[in-house]
Amino acid sequence: MKKVDFRKITLKNVEGEEMSVDFSKQLGNQMYMQGQNIEECELGAKLYHDGEVELSEKDIEVVKRFVAGYPYVSRTAVMDTIDKARI
Repeated sequence: MKKVDFRKITLKNVEGEEMSVDFSKQLGNQMYMQGQNIEECELGAKLYHDGEVELSEKDIEVVKRFVAGYPYVSRTAVMDTIDKARI
């Protein structure tokens, strides 16, 4: 399990400056509304309400599937945050 805080995703703007972005509401709502089963919907609701969640390997794959359609900079920032998260 990895603990990930989706309220603090670090993006780099075009000038290379880092900024923290909160993806918890956007991603959580998307997962809740578009989840293919109850587990995905529940994960989306937890992400929306808590912001920081523990993710199993299965959960990580679900999140990666949902962010796959995000713009490159946002998608890679989320995936990098997950990859660097503590176990």
